[in-house]
Amino acid sequence: MVNRKLVNHMEKCDFLYRLIDFPDQVEFSRNNQIVIDLAQDQSPFIRSLVAKALFEYPNESSKSILLELSKDKNDLVRVEAADSLKAYVDDVVYTRLLYMAKQDQYYITRAYAVCSLSFIHFGLESRSLSTFVEERLSQERHTINKIMCAEALYRLGQDSALIQLIGYFKSRNYKNQCAVIHSLNDVLSKKNYGVINDFVRDLRIKDLPISVRSTLEKLQDDLRELDDMDLQSRVVS
Repeated sequence: MVNRKLVNHMEKCDFLYRLIDFPDQVEFSRNNQIVIDLAQDQSPFIRSLVAKALFEYPNESSKSILLELSKDKNDLVRVEAADSLKAYVDDVVYTRLLYMAKQDQYYITRAYAVCSLSFIHFGLESRSLSTFVEERLSQERHTINKIMCAEALYRLGQDSALIQLIGYFKSRNYKNQCAVIHSLNDVLSKKNYGVINDFVRDLRIKDLPISVRSTLEKLQDDLRELDDMDLQSRVVS
């Protein structure tokens, strides 16, 4: 990586995309100051890339940067910060995400904050999130928020939320349909393989928008991989 100040916009993007795409090949500590500088860049796009990249490098410095970016004036920056904060099991992060999930002015930021809360809940056993998420589900009017709330509730142990999540695929908005597929991919396991596989099998795929079909391909691949793993385990046993 680099150890000099980045000036050119393309250089900054290239540096950050390498952080995102090749985390195993980066010695992050050597580039920490560059990241701190880029987190204050004039370009909201650069700041959003910083927030996205820091998911891969959880440490105290990254956490501090993300907490600051979670207060950014730009919506996209706050969305990426809310998403990346799920890598940080911490009381301060938990409190910040609670605030974002309820108070952020941008509905997509609220959606990602709710989802991130369900990831870090397991490290904070004294906290109970289900009631809070159910309240958000009842109060949010955007379907993307309801999708994220259903995913969070399922991750928090409410099995019935999976059917609720699948139900949102009936939305005519292709972005919402893609969001449902992404959520199903995130929660896919041996436990719910049958339900999710039945849902995919019953879809009239040729009638779906191209973007939805493209998003669906990864879920289909993961379903096949899970099925192959199960078959192999049965053969071995």
